[in-house]
Amino acid sequence: MTAHATTTATRKPWYQRIPHPAILIFCLLCVVWALTLIIPAGSYERHEVNGRSAVIPSTFHFIDQAAPSVLEIFHAIPLGMIGAASIIFIVFIGGGLFRVMEATGALENLVGTLVKKLGHERPALLIWLMTFVFGVLGIAVGYENNIALIPIAVLLGLAMGGDRLVGTAIALGGVGIGFATSPINVYTVGVSDQIAQLPMFSGAGLRSVLCLGALALLAHHTSRYMKRLRADAKASLLEPDEQDAALNKPLHDYHLSGSDLRVIGTFVVGLGIMLYGVFAHGWYINEISGVFVAMSIAIGLVAKLSPAKINQYFFEGAASVATGALLVGLARALQVLPNRAPSAIPSCMAWPNHWPACRY
Repeated sequence: MTAHATTTATRKPWYQRIPHPAILIFCLLCVVWALTLIIPAGSYERHEVNGRSAVIPSTFHFIDQAAPSVLEIFHAIPLGMIGAASIIFIVFIGGGLFRVMEATGALENLVGTLVKKLGHERPALLIWLMTFVFGVLGIAVGYENNIALIPIAVLLGLAMGGDRLVGTAIALGGVGIGFATSPINVYTVGVSDQIAQLPMFSGAGLRSVLCLGALALLAHHTSRYMKRLRADAKASLLEPDEQDAALNKPLHDYHLSGSDLRVIGTFVVGLGIMLYGVFAHGWYINEISGVFVAMSIAIGLVAKLSPAKINQYFFEGAASVATGALLVGLARALQVLPNRAPSAIPSCMAWPNHWPACRY
């Protein structure tokens, strides 16, 4: 085989060569800066509506503002971090909460118990139920926090006479759809509403209909695929020599203990308090962050974790979402940069003649 053929054979598909999101956002920052040199600056007048700033229609007008210097690209990044501070904090705190909950094992035991109880003879019912269970996890919890539960769904597909693709569709599809279309997830709707200055969880009714409809469509298609597999094992879309997945423990060992029920109950109560505060008292990102901190402590205590363990798991969770939290601040720089008027930075370009002016 020639060197060219070897290179071609080992070359990754285009979707695996996409740069890191931080690189993409920085490139967008450069594009935004270049556009400020071309597009004139403009502004809308605003007024307060229910305590939030809103645009007044038909009030757009051009303003006399020079384009920011190239060094403002880098200055906008820390300013974006400051502007997105409340969102960054809730990402860190949410990561800590769900790591504490994951450490109790309650979520894994809940899903494993459901699989064990419903059994092998009702695949359609089990697929529909588990799709919505994973959908609820995506709606209320998030995406990365539920990755540890995927092997349970994979085993479910195998136990019903299907393949690993069945379980993957249930888990990744359910969590992904729930997370993407969630009416109440603070990482998606909460962040978007805060940036757009909309009421928290606005449009929850429409998003709920879309979410439930998409989950139902996923469950329907997965059930049809399972039906084909049970009729003919050769209908699998996977290669026959692919290895099976493994669980943390055998399926028959899964059960819900009293501690698991207390953890799940505490989580549900905390979620209810958060939703009540949002819809009845207008709570926003900071209040939700406070509820998440309280939920982390309460869940750890009812699971009989020591304060040291609660602290350890919380900060492990916060560390695990650090990349996402910092990307939020980096993305906010896209909003900050076009509004940056030239500061003392441009005079630094004339160094060393104007060195004293090179400070803020």
